[in-house]
Amino acid sequence: MATDSITPKPFDIETLNALAVRLDDRADEITQVTLHDLEQDIRTAARVASEMARWRFALAELAASLPAGNFARNELLALLGREG
Repeated sequence: MATDSITPKPFDIETLNALAVRLDDRADEITQVTLHDLEQDIRTAARVASEMARWRFALAELAASLPAGNFARNELLALLGREG
C-alpha cells in the first residue's frame, strides 16, 4: 500500500469531518458477516472523528472569546496546535 504523503494532515475540523464521513461510508460497503467487528470499529472511529471535530470547534470558539495573552486561551490554542 502506497502512501499519498509523508507529512500527515493536521486534525483540523474539516479533516476530522471528512474522515468521519469516509469511514462511515466505507463501513456501509462491508457485507461479509466475518467483517462485522471491523465494521463496528470503523463506525466507532467515524463517531470519534466527528466528536473530535465538534470539540475542536468548541475549543476554538472558547479560545477566541478569551483575551489575547490569557493563560487559558494560550493553553486551548496549544491543544489545537495553534499559537497564541
